[in-house]
Amino acid sequence: MDDFAELVERFLQAPKRCVNRSIRWRTGNHPDYAVARLRLLADGFEGYRTRVEMAAHLKRDPRKFQFALLFNNTRVLALDVGPARSHKNLLTGKSISCSHWQVYPLYEAEADDRTLTHRIWLDEFCKRAHIDLEAPYRQPPFDKVQLGLSLK
Repeated sequence: MDDFAELVERFLQAPKRCVNRSIRWRTGNHPDYAVARLRLLADGFEGYRTRVEMAAHLKRDPRKFQFALLFNNTRVLALDVGPARSHKNLLTGKSISCSHWQVYPLYEAEADDRTLTHRIWLDEFCKRAHIDLEAPYRQPPFDKVQLGLSLK
């Protein structure tokens, strides 16, 4: 294992805490998405850029979310909930079409077929990444579904 991979492994196991006082959702690169970034601190990793990036599709049903833990701009842990396309694992050749986790350096998809709310997925992500998320939870600004009224 190379030095960076060992450093990432130590970082993944290290306790982390979010320094944001709130979760702020903003429009993403595409108007159907909202994104939020959470800055992190981890003991022993003070000189590194560490953060969580979240994205949520605002209109799609079933819901689609993405969570990524970044270490110096390298995605080291990811969770893709409700993906639009299958992920093909290069080592096994198996396709995963449900929600899945990926971990540096192989990024082989690990299926997770649970149906959870955004809040519970975020909690699961933080638990796996050893993140203490003190910021009050704010869900993504999903579009409100309006019922159409027909006049007869």
